[in-house]
Amino acid sequence: MRILYVCGYGRSGSTILGRVLAQHGEAVALGEMANAPELLRGAADTQCACGERVNRCPVWGEALLRTAQDVQWPAAAWLSRVLNGPLALMIPKKWLAWLARRCTLSPALPHTSLPAAMDVLIGQCCSGAAVDISKTSYLTCGRPLALAAAGADIQLHLAVRPWRDVRASYVAAHARRDREISIPVATIRVLAGITFSRFTARIVAARLRKPLHVHRMAEILLDASKLADDGPTNHMLTGNRSRNRPIVGTTGSARPGGHSVA
Repeated sequence: MRILYVCGYGRSGSTILGRVLAQHGEAVALGEMANAPELLRGAADTQCACGERVNRCPVWGEALLRTAQDVQWPAAAWLSRVLNGPLALMIPKKWLAWLARRCTLSPALPHTSLPAAMDVLIGQCCSGAAVDISKTSYLTCGRPLALAAAGADIQLHLAVRPWRDVRASYVAAHARRDREISIPVATIRVLAGITFSRFTARIVAARLRKPLHVHRMAEILLDASKLADDGPTNHMLTGNRSRNRPIVGTTGSARPGGHSVA
């Protein structure tokens, strides 16, 4: 299973980058797979961007059917959070692989958690490659290592955006939720988050001995402007508002569609 993993901090263009990578890499954009379990438990009530509920989506519906009978080890959910977080950066590679393979959903799926198993299932149902935009924030910085320990072939991509633009987007997102946040507080949070996420992305790349492909926002938008209808490759689970909307200001034919769960 090949996973194109998008690192970095939120509001940095990771959602658009995920859509672009899916088309260029002949993969399926799955969104923030670290959050998959919570959304899939309410599949009957979760709206998919294709217009169907998740359990009726041609991609996610199939995956749900294939995992319906899996019995999860009681400690698997807790262990997956541990392995997705900062602790994975400190665990020796052999120990991490041992933990990843012991936390099974079923004998046929020796993977760290439901998100990792879903990556495999979607890959088997579709193209064999997936884009995960879970990023390298405080709670998901170890996820690429956990996926690699579970047997995935990881390709690392880093979304980079000027910090002032990230801050503006961060403040705007809070305003949409009726949460006021001061500029000094937003500045501190954004700078700390960007520094942490980029630093851990480089640590992950060094641990995996993989190159870290850096994508700046201007380049991401330029590539996005050339997007064709990405409905067949856009199956995102979560992400921001750009996950299933046309890219603003583009000249291509990108338009709403796909399978992004709101």
